[in-house]
Parts: sequence; structure tokens; C-alpha cells
Amino acid sequence: MHSVLHDQPPALVGSPSVIAVDRVIQRALAKAVSERYVTAGDMAKDLRSCLSVSDTAGVTIARAATRLIVLPFRMLRPDPSVDFLAYSLPDAITVSLSGLESLVVRSSLTASRFGDGQIDLRAIASEANVDAVVTGTLLTAGGQVRVSVQLIELPAGTVRWSHALEVTLEDLFSIQNAVCSAVVSALALPAANLDRRFGQDVPANPEAYSLYLQANRLSATTSQWDEALKLYRRAVEVDPTYAPAWARLGRCLRVIGKYSLGPESAALLAEAEAAFRRAFKLNPDLSLTHHLYTHLEVDCGRALHAMLRLLERVEKHTTDPDLYAGLLHACRYVGLLDASVSAYDRAKRLDPSIRTSVAHSFFMQGEFVRAVEADINDPPYVRVMSLLSSGRPDEALAVCRASWEKAPSNNHLTLVLEALTSAVSNRYDQGRAAIARLLEFPVFTDPEGWYYWALAAAAVRDDDNALGLLSRAVASGFCCVRGFETSPQLDPLRSDPRFNAILQRAIAAHAVAARAFADAGGHRLLGLPGA
Repeated sequence: MHSVLHDQPPALVGSPSVIAVDRVIQRALAKAVSERYVTAGDMAKDLRSCLSVSDTAGVTIARAATRLIVLPFRMLRPDPSVDFLAYSLPDAITVSLSGLESLVVRSSLTASRFGDGQIDLRAIASEANVDAVVTGTLLTAGGQVRVSVQLIELPAGTVRWSHALEVTLEDLFSIQNAVCSAVVSALALPAANLDRRFGQDVPANPEAYSLYLQANRLSATTSQWDEALKLYRRAVEVDPTYAPAWARLGRCLRVIGKYSLGPESAALLAEAEAAFRRAFKLNPDLSLTHHLYTHLEVDCGRALHAMLRLLERVEKHTTDPDLYAGLLHACRYVGLLDASVSAYDRAKRLDPSIRTSVAHSFFMQGEFVRAVEADINDPPYVRVMSLLSSGRPDEALAVCRASWEKAPSNNHLTLVLEALTSAVSNRYDQGRAAIARLLEFPVFTDPEGWYYWALAAAAVRDDDNALGLLSRAVASGFCCVRGFETSPQLDPLRSDPRFNAILQRAIAAHAVAARAFADAGGHRLLGLPGA
């Protein structure tokens, strides 16, 4: 009964037809009534469409994915010189295990929620929605570190594997390969996984990894991006061989460069490109890099290339939620919203705690209620846009005011919020002034950002700038046709011949992307009907 009420069945993995069937099964078993099929006929229709999904080489393969979480290790005796290892060693194991066939590993961010206090296996099984957990302890003495690790099956608490060893601090990360190999063996994962080189992304320097972990925590907050950047740069300087640090550095450089008003923006974006390329060179298969690089690619007008790259990746790595999260982002830019939401559904089934940009996809579809619920932006401009679009201006104004009180340091989002606030309160001159300042950003290149600027400009009756921004967005690879068709903010522009000319260019670009998606087997890979 507890499982019926609270637990989601693990996703099926295997060939594309199985993934298509899994999509139907998961919807049928959704906890919320509103998310389930209304009629048996609706479910039968989707099941029939699965029959048209072809599998590579004509072989259908189905497996249940094992869901694993690696908890922060417990320090048996506090030691400031090595305390960071309580999180860094489990994170290294998580990175190495991620993407293995038939194994879905929860993120270190999710695992950190269970790092304090006594381990409650039943709570972890339910809240993290996992089947197994890796736990460990650390004890330092005389220059040696004693590490004890267990693999525990949930919810029964059965110990599947246990190991203890004593190493020097310099050799600590060498145990990663032993732990990962033991997990693969104990969980009876496919033999192909045994050939994986687990040690590919082991940090070579404890100080560098400590800097990396500190930077990860800071980079989640806009106001601390600059400090995170300093730590990432120091980390790759101390240890230039650790691919995840280069990938995270690339992401930090991208967001600072994208939203900066200063003259350094172009240099930061160029440095971000170089950091990602360094990460790819060190490890071409690291899903973290593929996911984070997608945002830079779409910002620079290469959404179609990003989509095709990620489709090629998910063909081989069907259990990696980060790849699907990147795919939902790229598919939205080229207007493939059904594919975007399908990629989101897959990512969410694999990792319920994953953070994605799906709120934007819901907004483009005209599903404004879902967009409000899914928005994780700070400030929540998609939520404000959605409230305005669904005829709830008072709520939109309340959200604007609450966000304004936080005084966000990000200039770009602050100006977007100011324009939206002006639109809600009919202070059009102030809103036009905010749009004018947005247009002064030296190297802002995100075409979806320009689309939102255009909505704000249209809302404050700045038609010329709205049309100019829409034209710039389409020219830079944003061809989400439904976003142009469903947004009420664009209604005043629809009779303008310039708007219709822009829409026609978006339609043509979307058609090219749709053909490329079909040719790359996108329908098959995401379990969508049609070809």
C-alpha cells in the first residue's frame, strides 16, 4: 500500500520500443489522477502507436533500471584537513557510475539531503525513490584514512556488498574503481559495464577537488557566481586533468558572460567555449559536459546541432537523465515541443529530483498552469508571463513585487522583471526604458531570451523593438512556432505584415529541424508516434 501511494516504479530501459511502452505504463500508473489516462481508449491508442516504433537491428530488449544513490560518507572523527572528502568521494563515485546501462544514479545534490543525522533507509527509499544505497565511513589516523563502504538493498536493508581498506590521503581516490566495480557486480548489471574505465574522472588533487565542490555549491546562487568562478579557475589550475571541473567552469563562465553588462562578456563566452572543449577532450563521454554545453550551443544559434548531438548520445545511453534534460532544452528552441516534453518526462522518470527548463516548454505550448508550477527561475519571469497570459494580472503583480524585494543582482533578469512589472501596472514608459537598457547588453546572444524580451516589449506597446527582437531570435535559431502562435502578448502584432513575415521564417526553419529530427530517429528514441 505504501508503494501504491508513494513510490514510482523504476523506468524500463532497453530498446526504443520498450521506452515507448514505458512512457505509457508510467502515465497509467501516475499518482495524480489528472496525469493518468482519461479513458481506456486513450491508453490503447498510445499502446498501438508503440507498435510502429522500430528497434535497432530488429531486436527488442527490456530491462528494469536499478535506481542507486551514493550518500555522503560519515566522518567518525572530525578532521578539518579531510572533512571535505565526506562529500567529494561519494560525488566521484556518482560521476563514474552515471550513464551505465541499466543503472540510474541520483545526483550528489539529491544525496546531500540525507547527509546529516542517522540513516533512515525507509525514508531514503521513499523520498529519493531508489532501490539501493551506497554508504560509507571515513576515519583518519597517523596519516592513513580508513574507508568502509557498504552497498545496501532497499527497503529491506540487506547488505549486498561490504568492503574496508586503509590508504594514504594521496591514494584515497584509487578506491573509486573498486567501489564502482563492486556495485556493477553486486547489482548484476550487464557484462558490458565491466569494461567501463571507472577511473577516467578521478580528481588527481584533493585541494582541487575541495575547490570544485565549494564552487558547485556557490554556483547554484546567482549572487555568488563571481566567487564560484574564482574557485573553479583555481581548481582547474591546480588539477587541469579533471573533466567535470572544466565542464562546470564552462557553465559558470557562460552564465556570467551571458548576463553581464560589462565589456568582458565576449571574452567570458569565448573562455566558456574553450573550457567545454577541454572537458570533451579529457572525456568525450561525460554526460555532464554534454548537458551543460547544450545551453552554450543554443545561446550561440546552434540548437539544431545540439539536438542532433544529444539524439546520438541517448541512442547509446538511455538511462542518463542529464542527456534528456539537455535534449528537452534543444528541442524547444527548434520548436519540437512534444519531443521536448517527452524528453522531460523521460528525465523525470529516471531522476525525479532533476532540475530542467521544462517550464519554458509548457509556456510555449500554452499550458500556462503547468508553466507556473514548474518555473524554477529566480526571479520567476516565466511564472509572471504565464500568469499574465492566463488572465491573472493581480497574481503576476504580486509575484513581481515579491521578487523585486529580493533585489536580484543579475542585471538582465532584473530588467526583464522591471518591464513585466511596468506592463502589469500600465507604466508603459518605464517598461520601454527597461527594454532599452536590455538592448544595451553587449554580447547577449540567447535567441529564446530575445523572444521573452519581445513579449515584454509588446506588453508595454513597444512594437518596433518587439518585432526587431523576434526577427533576431528567428535568425539565431529560435523557431518555436507554437510560442509565436500561443502567446497573448503577441496579439497586438499579428496584423502587422512584419510579424507574419517573421512567423513564416520560423515555420520554414522549424520544418528543417523536424525533418532532421525524424531522420535522426528522434521519434523512435523518445517513444513518439510518427516518423
